[in-house]
Amino acid sequence: MKYKGDIKRQRQRAEELIADNDIGREYSPEGGEPVRIKLEKKFDEFTAWLKEFVLEYILSFPEADTIQPPTTIEELIPYKGPWETVFSICDWRDAERIIKGKEDPSKLLPRERHAYIGNGHRLVGLGVQCEDRFPKIAYEGFIWCDVNQIENATQDTKFVYGVMSAMYSCFESNYIVAIKLKYANQVYVADDSKFEETRQQLFKDIAPRDRLTDDEIDIAYAARGATIVPITEYKGGYKKPIVLINRELEFEEIDWLVKIEK
Repeated sequence: MKYKGDIKRQRQRAEELIADNDIGREYSPEGGEPVRIKLEKKFDEFTAWLKEFVLEYILSFPEADTIQPPTTIEELIPYKGPWETVFSICDWRDAERIIKGKEDPSKLLPRERHAYIGNGHRLVGLGVQCEDRFPKIAYEGFIWCDVNQIENATQDTKFVYGVMSAMYSCFESNYIVAIKLKYANQVYVADDSKFEETRQQLFKDIAPRDRLTDDEIDIAYAARGATIVPITEYKGGYKKPIVLINRELEFEEIDWLVKIEK
């Protein structure tokens, strides 16, 4: 049933709801169903119900003996990683926000005063069972970064396809982003080569069958996920290292942006 309220003044609750069938799609009141609903009376009923069934239940618990201490603020770790600059991709919306933010953050809404880019693509999808094969952090969403600078990048550049597939679904006004990290907090390194190496080995193992099952392809994802380590613990040696950022970036950490040519 549809009821419509008559609001006389802005920000004022209607005094009553009246049955309304003006578009011919709702049921009209039948039998003992109300034609009008007085809101003050109805809200009194809501309040009484909440006091009896919710408030009394809450108050039935004893007060806590101790107060939970406030969450400690994470100590910032200066970035001293092996790559002075890493490279990622953002779309035109992120680019516009970052350019404005670097010029004058006050021109942005408070919720936009950050340089996070991408959609937080996971290193390992949630559908892949962990079974202690990789750290749980691999399930998180990251900003994916290449450690090699790409000169004169185009839509056909291997880097563009590789990172774009992890961050965006289409090519339209996208930008290469150079990132100079200030802090190592929530920054990780993984070996992207492990996925393809494991995948190729699986094809050899299942021959003459030429298609991998979902469980088999999950083995390849898990193999790549197993390589993730905090950048502060990275000892080198990865064939195809990728940097994965699991936090918002500051505008100062964006060095430059260049539009990708088609």
